[in-house]
Amino acid sequence: MVPYHLYEVERAPLVIFTHGIGEYGLLYEPLAKALNEAGFAVVLYDVRGHGQHGQPGQLKDYHGLIDDIDEMIAKEGKQRKVFLMGHSLGALISHLYAVSHPNIRGVISIGYHYHIISMVKWLGFLLPNKKLHLNWADPKSRHVKTEAEIQDEHLLKFVTFKMLYETIYKANKYIHKRLNDYQPDLLVIHGGSDRIVPLHNAHALFDKAGAKVKDIIIYPESYHDVLLDIDQTLVIQDMIQWLKSKN
Repeated sequence: MVPYHLYEVERAPLVIFTHGIGEYGLLYEPLAKALNEAGFAVVLYDVRGHGQHGQPGQLKDYHGLIDDIDEMIAKEGKQRKVFLMGHSLGALISHLYAVSHPNIRGVISIGYHYHIISMVKWLGFLLPNKKLHLNWADPKSRHVKTEAEIQDEHLLKFVTFKMLYETIYKANKYIHKRLNDYQPDLLVIHGGSDRIVPLHNAHALFDKAGAKVKDIIIYPESYHDVLLDIDQTLVIQDMIQWLKSKN
């Protein structure tokens, strides 16, 4: 079972938010509350291998990521519009689901690494259990981080190369094959000063996605963590406005 938190608004559209690599769902509780106040129900959950969901830093098969969203929609999304929203790895997972589930009303993709990193394939094959240690003090992710944010005990210390192989290689290949037939409406969001996932990834996604209705917003001064960086208030306002336009 997927560990998740539902921020309910009766008979309202549902937004399922998927966090980035190494993070956990409740890190984005302020976002969930802002969406609640705007009239949307929200689900925050822990991606497999993160938080309270499975073995830390490990993922057996990317298909399980699809199964998890299926489970949450079956429980919480019946008879209402469902939107997917994801940051970085979470954006990849949102696309992974959306390319094979045309019933999704819309997707908000934040900081998605569109281009496939081929080196991950060989690392995943040859060294699947080797650990990539995560540096939460990295100044490239956002302009300011407090010591409490850096030392957050719920953040992962590492991910395995097997997890990277299953997600940013295999799952991304799956997305690329189906991106031309993308059915949900799409909003692409990216930090213009992102030094982790370069800006050209956002433009590539926007150009390749076959969605009939798609928009892109770039925040020139923001780094990778746009939802936690200097433009976070404006980003949330823009996302809410876009979501409301779909009702």
